[in-house]
Amino acid sequence: MALRSILIVPGTAEVVSTTQALRNADALLTGDVREWEVVTYINDSAEAGLPKALVATGRILSEQPFVERCALAVRQAFPGLQVREVAEPDPFWRVQA
Repeated sequence: MALRSILIVPGTAEVVSTTQALRNADALLTGDVREWEVVTYINDSAEAGLPKALVATGRILSEQPFVERCALAVRQAFPGLQVREVAEPDPFWRVQA
């Protein structure tokens, strides 16, 4: 499917704000969705002839870049304050051949 616009929602995609914004996007890139809300909306959209794509990366991976940027902004705003972000490792394991 061709994509012209992608809605990015880090963390958890809340149903009302996400479905409203998704009306003007072809795909949703998010951390986490509730399968009985946003996923149902995406399935219904496809049935209505208005398909939407969905990529859910997981909450931790979707929020980590924002945590790093936030820590940097706080460090710059308050140079005397000790600020340390805690990096979360990739929560998914992979089998290596």
